[in-house]
Amino acid sequence: MDKTVENEWKPNEDLLRMLMEMGIAKIAAEHALFYTGNNSAEAAASYVFDNFENDEASTPPLTSLLKTQLYEIDGTDGSPRRNPSGEVVDSGDEEDAAEGLLDPETSYKMVFVVNSSLNMGVGKLAAQVAHASLGLYRTLIEFHTMEQAVDKWTNEGEKKVVLKGENHIHLQELQKQAEFSNIHSYLVHDAGRTQIPPNSVTVLGLFGEEKIVNSVTGNLSLL
Repeated sequence: MDKTVENEWKPNEDLLRMLMEMGIAKIAAEHALFYTGNNSAEAAASYVFDNFENDEASTPPLTSLLKTQLYEIDGTDGSPRRNPSGEVVDSGDEEDAAEGLLDPETSYKMVFVVNSSLNMGVGKLAAQVAHASLGLYRTLIEFHTMEQAVDKWTNEGEKKVVLKGENHIHLQELQKQAEFSNIHSYLVHDAGRTQIPPNSVTVLGLFGEEKIVNSVTGNLSLL
């Protein structure tokens, strides 16, 4: 049976530099280039700004980890699959290579940081955390390289913690820190039909290695 040929995707360096000169974080710029074809700084910039500033109930996330090992892309030139060091990975060794990506001692964690300045009622707050949970999980399953991490997290009891954030600025700053730490994130904006103003930033969802997530959120209080 033929196997899908996988190549290591790399951003266009000139476009990446242009985006970073606009003040866009490197990981966000890479994400945007990946999803807009890697051929237009304008399209990539629009992708970033739209995802941060739209008026929908849930803002599409700027997920990180684009440069994780063995990200799956359909090859068109017959190139062999390579690992992050540029070495060819034999198709027969794919499972062994994938298994080597995770440290058996590594634990994973999902965290939700709530915008406490909104003073949401219990029901409203629960709904917003649910939005963040579903959005973040859907984001994770789109990344084939996260399958093992999600499976490990599931097998270890799906650790989840809800923490108290100060306001929308605090949540956005935490998301930027998460991007630079290679943590997947999902930021929820509420439509504002009940209790709070439209487009309010309500909850930030994060997922990653527990020690790295703790480095971003470890000083926050439980809700």
